[in-house]
Amino acid sequence: VKLTVDKNYLVPIQDSGLVVFIGEKDGYGNTVIIQQMDGIDTWYGGLGAIHVKLYDYVEEGSLLGEVVDNSLYLVYKKEGTLLDYQEHI
Repeated sequence: VKLTVDKNYLVPIQDSGLVVFIGEKDGYGNTVIIQQMDGIDTWYGGLGAIHVKLYDYVEEGSLLGEVVDNSLYLVYKKEGTLLDYQEHI
């Protein structure tokens, strides 16, 4: 899902978990993937500044980073299958 947010929006982490990817993803730009304790991978795309490192354990509500412009992309996957974003936002 693509969310429209304020420019330089500070992105909070939705659920605690482990940072398993930081880098570019086609269509999403600079992306961080957090693997939550329930096995769901949450992708945060469209990021500029990132305030976490690979393999950091991050807590719900802590600061992930900020968006490049006014778009934040969120993707939810479990075992390689896309999940309905409406169940997670």
